[in-house]
Amino acid sequence: GNFVEKECVTRSPKKRYSGSWSVRIRDDNGSGRLKTNWEDVSRYSALKVNFWFLSKKLKKGEGVSLEFKCSDNAEWVLAAKWVIGKDFRDGIWTRGFGSISTLGHSKVKFRIRCMGNNKKDSIFIDDVALTGLVTE
Repeated sequence: GNFVEKECVTRSPKKRYSGSWSVRIRDDNGSGRLKTNWEDVSRYSALKVNFWFLSKKLKKGEGVSLEFKCSDNAEWVLAAKWVIGKDFRDGIWTRGFGSISTLGHSKVKFRIRCMGNNKKDSIFIDDVALTGLVTE
């Protein structure tokens, strides 16, 4: 789909929520992010992002974040985050979701980030959906 910078594709039946495969991201370095291309949001007042994730070997305080930005020079902004032990359990598929105002911008980029600290930390991402909302 519209994702770039994905570390690897997993085709294991145990590591997918639906369909044939999911995308794996690991730790919090270059391979710890799944990022979209720029999405045209000029017709929308807000966006919803829904996805499923499964963690493997995350520890206390680690988790998953959903972030966005509206220009190349902008910093990533946190839309939502999930922390292991508080918001989800390791090894269980969990629904991730977030919504943002488009803030009058014409484009947006999203990323899902693994907030882990070593290469054994893995997040499997599946069924990502972006939905534009129009305010009347």
